[in-house]
Amino acid sequence: MQEQAGQGPIPYATALPAAPRGGRAIAIAIAIGLAANGVAVLVAASLWSNPRGTAVRPMFETAIIFLAALFALIVGLPLALIGLGRSRGSPRLILLGVVAMGLSASPMFAGALVWSYIERVHGLIMEP
Repeated sequence: MQEQAGQGPIPYATALPAAPRGGRAIAIAIAIGLAANGVAVLVAASLWSNPRGTAVRPMFETAIIFLAALFALIVGLPLALIGLGRSRGSPRLILLGVVAMGLSASPMFAGALVWSYIERVHGLIMEP
């Protein structure tokens, strides 16, 4: 305890430096990014069940991948930015925030990568 001039000890400790508080928002943003990427990859991988050389019109699958990517951009990216703003310079939280931003921005690319691989290897014909 500290001593005040002539009045005895102060009954409370001095204030500690403020701790970073953005960890929860960044963790939620990472979870949203991982979930959106998982949905996009699993929906694109569902094309593998079509027989080789089949002509397909996967409009529903495209819509699901788009909605997963849109959800990650609308919810996950702002949460990552809020977490970065509250990180107070913590290197660990800054790194996790950048990872969360990358995960929130990548579901459309991850789905397209799996989609094009299956289309090329499995010989699917995409119809308009």
